Amino acid sequence: MPVSHAVGVSPAGRDGEAAVHFTINARGVDLQAAAPPLGYPVIDNDHGFHLPRHRAGAEAQPGFQRLLKDLCYDSRFQPLIVECRDERLRAKLIPRRRVPGGTNRELPYQRNRPSPDRRNPEVRPMSTHTIEEPGLLLHPGPPGNWDDERVSGPRVLRQADGIWLLWYYGRDRSFDRQVGLPTGRIGLARSEDGLNWQRVAGPGTRGAVLDPHPDPRRFDSTHVGVGSVTRDETGFRLWYFGGDEERFRFGRFEVKGLRLRIGCARSTDGIQWQRIDGPHRGALLDVGPPGAFDQATCGWPRVLRLPDGRWRMYYHGLDPERMQFAIGAAESDDGLAWQRLGEIFGSGEPGAFDETGVTLPELLPPGQHGGSDWRMLYQGVCRDGHRSIGLAASPDGLYWSRVPGAEPGGAVFAHAPSGSGRWDAFAVGTPCVVPMPDGRFRLYYSGADEVPSGFADELAMVQQIGLAISDGADLTRWRRWERGGDGD
Repeated sequence: MPVSHAVGVSPAGRDGEAAVHFTINARGVDLQAAAPPLGYPVIDNDHGFHLPRHRAGAEAQPGFQRLLKDLCYDSRFQPLIVECRDERLRAKLIPRRRVPGGTNRELPYQRNRPSPDRRNPEVRPMSTHTIEEPGLLLHPGPPGNWDDERVSGPRVLRQADGIWLLWYYGRDRSFDRQVGLPTGRIGLARSEDGLNWQRVAGPGTRGAVLDPHPDPRRFDSTHVGVGSVTRDETGFRLWYFGGDEERFRFGRFEVKGLRLRIGCARSTDGIQWQRIDGPHRGALLDVGPPGAFDQATCGWPRVLRLPDGRWRMYYHGLDPERMQFAIGAAESDDGLAWQRLGEIFGSGEPGAFDETGVTLPELLPPGQHGGSDWRMLYQGVCRDGHRSIGLAASPDGLYWSRVPGAEPGGAVFAHAPSGSGRWDAFAVGTPCVVPMPDGRFRLYYSGADEVPSGFADELAMVQQIGLAISDGADLTRWRRWERGGDGD
């Protein structure tokens, strides 16, 4: 990405306004002078970016650079001007002028973009042809879309007719920032090859297919995320999770919407969803009792049918007393009434990539990976907060043992090197595995970058969706997909 603009700080303008200009280059966005007092962004619906002035100096600068990087990462955006007015800062996209070493380009956002016709769902390009970083497949949507801030949690189905469907969660820049998770709404994309994706505009807010429920009494009234999608002769089932307005204290943090519960919805087309009303304020699975590993939260369900017709759900929970995540299971005869089986898989040994918790299980039952046992890929959290993907094996899907990988700490697929500046240098997770006809596997995953404020600042990171390809049928060896490689 070439340098596109570089100027200094302008003097005060009329009405006390001041403008700060920036350099947009391969490293992101660099301030040309000390920043004025800045705060976290509050983003409005007309694509203006307001920053309340309640933080100052170097402490605020990394967060503001992150905001600008979010806006400018693909170099198509114009230089930004920040104006000080009425105790607020306002960042604007401005029309591009011809500058030394630059070219004229159109402003990429659409201020008056027409709403899609919900009766005939619109398909929108995802612009994946501009992505060059290893592994990076899908980035946040265009400004004004439901997912223009972040995308995460891919759940992929390859249908018999050759069409690929991808459900994922994300949020736009105006979504409630008191919800400290990357969840928000759920959307859908489709593809003919699983590599080049197009958004399908749903009936929800800004094109989502599932919004938080409007009833504040329900478990999913503040934010939702997709756990898994199953299909049978009657259509699709979306196994999702959600949170409400309750604030929950986790260590020294108080987080809104962290007490997650699990629900289900049905659809005939994967776009229009009808929620199934469960007994726990709409949820099918409530949080666990006091002292249980999932007493604080239960989310990210992976649901499948067993050979005897029963349903089994895998999910992860949070025990605030141990300050650790663990994976549990539940079973059901009808997919509606669930019986907990308890914790089935916990943290790794000291020094391991998963020593402080395991989350986000992805299951491969016998017959789906060339073996007679069960395999589970999962996200592990290490001591410093970085996250990688590991592998475990089981004879019955309930008693698990780790399968060590060659990556640091025993992972089979690790985050990019810390300090590299790569899009997935902080975390890789939410694994979704698709077997391919040639015997290899595709691993769709979420990645997050490193931020100066550390791993606790979830919303300062940029979550995006990536892809890795297995080395033959070996689930312990993966390489990041690159466009034009043999993963195509």
